Amino acid sequence: MNEKMLEKDREEAQLIKTLAKYYLEDDLKLSQIGEKYGWSKQRIQQLLKKGGYSYKDKVNSKFSKERLEDLYVGKKLSPKEIGEILGVNQNTVVKYLKDAEIKIRKARKNPALTKEVLEDLWVNKGLSQTKIGKEWGYVQSAVANLLKLEGITRPEA
Repeated sequence: MNEKMLEKDREEAQLIKTLAKYYLEDDLKLSQIGEKYGWSKQRIQQLLKKGGYSYKDKVNSKFSKERLEDLYVGKKLSPKEIGEILGVNQNTVVKYLKDAEIKIRKARKNPALTKEVLEDLWVNKGLSQTKIGKEWGYVQSAVANLLKLEGITRPEA
């Protein structure tokens, strides 16, 4: 009877290692792993926890210093671009860069949108705030604020 229990424990340990590989190395979601086995994501989470694996392990593998250095320093990607790759927002990326003691580059300054340029794009060319922002490196709300600040409005049709 003890041999059967030992064999069952070994099988479970191997299963947990496999689940951890899917979760940490292959970056699958708990629900995706669950689909492979016909189990709920809660069941997968319980087994991973039993094996000593946690969400923190996944975060640490996703945000390893080596990976961040490769993306940020080596490939010179912005925090926003890294966030898009890793599925998080840029503020989270900056936090992990700081935690990994990777020097943050100074943000590049957006080119100045002068009143004349802004008026041409908004009034004459009829571009949207979003389109202007994308072309000039601003978020839509910043363009809206600049338009308001400069008193630029579109003529009513």
